[in-house]
Amino acid sequence: MIINQIKLKNFKSHKNTTINLEQGITVIIGSNGAGKSSILEAISYALFKKFNGKLENLIRNPEHADDIINEMEITITFTHETKKYKITRGRKGNTSHAKLYKINNEEKPILESQTDKIVTNDIQKILNIDPDSFLNAVYIKQGEITDLIDKTASERKELISKLLNIDSLEKAWEQIKDIIKTYENKKLEIQLKEENLKKQKETLQK
Repeated sequence: MIINQIKLKNFKSHKNTTINLEQGITVIIGSNGAGKSSILEAISYALFKKFNGKLENLIRNPEHADDIINEMEITITFTHETKKYKITRGRKGNTSHAKLYKINNEEKPILESQTDKIVTNDIQKILNIDPDSFLNAVYIKQGEITDLIDKTASERKELISKLLNIDSLEKAWEQIKDIIKTYENKKLEIQLKEENLKKQKETLQK
């Protein structure tokens, strides 16, 4: 998965932020409270609707007491396995919304799915990763960088195997071993029959 663009509207400290990500490594630099961590939280929320704290706290606080802000929205454009997608997730008043688009060769978005649950499920299928694996390994929140290290050896192995799809390869290998064993048994059976036939032939020739 490669994130191409992030748009934040009234998300935490971001009033109207657009971040275009180029190829290579991206480093986000800023002072404390500038909204660096919020960008990562926005990715987590947009993809899987995962967040810490209360939902209403995700909406930016108004600059003036008379201002009323009751909506926020995150839009992420990303590429996965040569296919381009755009996901939009947000909240207006007490209503949440989510939409997933596939972007065609003409750069036109085609609606794939909508509603929180369906979009989240579709994202899991596209990325082939569940929210917990994403949050624990692919994306590590501020202050939780030791979480993966603190896991037991078996927990780390299980998580890393899942991320690298090793568990699927192990299952496939177990199935292949069963097939190999079946053919080896069949081969042994044929060899025994061949030996018996040779002995019978030798007996008849005497």
